[in-house]
Amino acid sequence: MLATAIVPASFGQGAVDYHRFIVIGCITKPSTPPADPKNAELLITDYRGGPTPVWRLDANDTRLTPWINHTVEIAGRIVAGSKSKETPPTYKLNVDKVSEIARGCGVLEKPEDR
Repeated sequence: MLATAIVPASFGQGAVDYHRFIVIGCITKPSTPPADPKNAELLITDYRGGPTPVWRLDANDTRLTPWINHTVEIAGRIVAGSKSKETPPTYKLNVDKVSEIARGCGVLEKPEDR
């Protein structure tokens, strides 16, 4: 059985910012682009699962462009008021830092998928 916890990025470093998270997964484009390019978003699905496995990212953030369809670790803060009405809900994440884990998607597996 896999136990997953999404831990605030500042955990163990003094004051905890519960709105800052680390997400590990693959950045992808949504299957349907928005009508207004200013509202374009990218998606990252955290391979660890958890209560919010899919996060939305600003597609106009040029730091993310090279990492589309790559596996990365993203540290960032939840955008206030960004909770979607979907079940489970998704949130938009303001990216503070991007670190490449691997080129391509699907390189990370949950232990039960091995």
